[in-house]
Amino acid sequence: MIQYYWYIFNLVHEKMQKMENMKEEKFLGNDIENARQLGGYPGADGKRVKDNVLIRTAGIDGISDETAQKLAEEYHVKYVVDFRMDYERERTADKDIPGAENIAISVYELDMTDPKILEMMKKIGEAGDDSLQKSIEYAKTGYLPLLYTLILLSEAGQKGYARFFDILLKNRDGAVLWHCTYGKDRTGLAAALVLYALGVDEDVIMQDFLMSNEVYRDSIVYLENELKNRGCDDMVIKEAQAMAGVKGEYLTAAFDAVKSEYGSIQDYITNQLGVSDEKIAELRDMYLE
Repeated sequence: MIQYYWYIFNLVHEKMQKMENMKEEKFLGNDIENARQLGGYPGADGKRVKDNVLIRTAGIDGISDETAQKLAEEYHVKYVVDFRMDYERERTADKDIPGAENIAISVYELDMTDPKILEMMKKIGEAGDDSLQKSIEYAKTGYLPLLYTLILLSEAGQKGYARFFDILLKNRDGAVLWHCTYGKDRTGLAAALVLYALGVDEDVIMQDFLMSNEVYRDSIVYLENELKNRGCDDMVIKEAQAMAGVKGEYLTAAFDAVKSEYGSIQDYITNQLGVSDEKIAELRDMYLE
């Protein structure tokens, strides 16, 4: 099911121009979409996140040789973590960044035995080449509000993000860049978890998460307007922002589910992702100043 979500967004997004009014202190380059480094956020013990060592982006398959070289030489990227699924990586391979190790980590697995998923896929298939109708059918499933919760509570999500933290701890002399297709959902969850581990306040984490809406604002407005023109009800239109951008309430719901299940986000990171108190201290020593 989830692959249709990013497929639908891609069809809509291809019709839109990239926004130019990005926050310069956070966004990098002209051909890396939804890219920002997490430096400067206040963390634990009165310290701040170091500049240019934690970088989140959308896909990097389309970046130029010049940008790839810049990431290698100016940002010293040593690890690239690709959160896309196999079919996404097969369709568009990452651009190589000189000297960086590229690691594929999927945090979601589609359950092809679930009757609800099969029925939803059938309806989307019946929509043919009509990308907006596919969006409508997807929104009707009520799946989008649950997406982040499903990822964080799933075995695949926990194994994937645990491995991501292992890479952060392995990095010693450069930057870690992570991405998915549009750098807002799987990538956004990874950023939120890292910032939590570094002691960043939840309000600041949410602000960073919502910055993706600035990047994709034109796509959000376009999709909302097209759905209104088709006479869609408020529930379907409401999902447009989550398909083309992000919704903070969905992240809040996912964190609430994690807290209910495991006690706190920090307990989740420690017990489910295997990041011990000692490792948390090590991460803070590495990425705060």
